[in-house]
Amino acid sequence: MDIKNSSCPHRRAAEMNHQVGPHEAHSGGGRGGLEWPVTLALCADDPITAEAAAIYLQSGPHQVRLLPADLQDQSEVLLVMVGEVTDETLSWMRRAAVRATGTRARIVLVAETITEKQLIRAVGWGLTCFLHRRRASFPQVLRAVVNSREGRAELPDTLVASLVEQLRVAQQVCLGDGGLRPREAEVLRLLADGLDTAEIASKLSYSERTIKNIVHGMITRLGLRNRAHAVAHGIRTGLI
Repeated sequence: MDIKNSSCPHRRAAEMNHQVGPHEAHSGGGRGGLEWPVTLALCADDPITAEAAAIYLQSGPHQVRLLPADLQDQSEVLLVMVGEVTDETLSWMRRAAVRATGTRARIVLVAETITEKQLIRAVGWGLTCFLHRRRASFPQVLRAVVNSREGRAELPDTLVASLVEQLRVAQQVCLGDGGLRPREAEVLRLLADGLDTAEIASKLSYSERTIKNIVHGMITRLGLRNRAHAVAHGIRTGLI
């Protein structure tokens, strides 16, 4: 996972090539130790966080090895520590997923909050753990890194519920029953852009009656109240 060219503002800690990891991680991973250390790429949005994480990770038994910039595409886990999840944060994750070699990228995110939409995108790129920054201690972060390499996920219940809902909707779409059909999705996107029935009909080369039938059928099948509710449903579930 090459952070070197990812516009990550503070990667000094990630360039320290040492095997590290405190004793506290033993209690969280369910094992007395690891056969080999977790190779880790670290990206933070401020130098204090980056330096503190590096110092902690170097303070104990060898469970984690921070990779230098030129080897970060070989890391097993990417640790991202930020105050706010931004488009830049998501870009780090996307680049990690694209550039990962060997096994699929695994990402541990430490941040204040994350929206449902950001969560879905991040999970698609390999997010396995989200920790609230103010409540997460360094031992918890280390345990999350170790558990991530071992294939264990750690997400808040509310975010898991959101993911389950996304999967349900996606399944309905694939089955063509209860989700948005291609023509419906096209009409709904135009509704979300503020177009009225006549404008949508003109843009898609349909009659106004056809557009009305599409909207009515979609609203009825999905159990929605009106067009505004349909647009909100599409945005909330990530379908438009």
